[in-house]
Amino acid sequence: MAGNLKLVRSFFPERLPPVEIQVETNSGERLDAYLASQLADLSRSRIQTLIRDQFILVNGNPAKPRDGVKAGDRISVALPEAVPDKAQPQD
Repeated sequence: MAGNLKLVRSFFPERLPPVEIQVETNSGERLDAYLASQLADLSRSRIQTLIRDQFILVNGNPAKPRDGVKAGDRISVALPEAVPDKAQPQD
């Protein structure tokens, strides 16, 4: 699985520094829901995509959106830089 992680991330060599989140309480909340409450700028759908693409790791390991979070978990969120849309010339 680690090989896949490097492959996925190699498409985005220029990334913003990862955001590190330390889970303080044992809520049992789903990872995607917990992050949606912590990262107001990202939708839950966007967070789910980032988790599936392995830009979000829990304790250094890939996770699933439905995984529960617990006190002591360290969540790393590496956001890829936005790729600008290519403008199409008009005739």
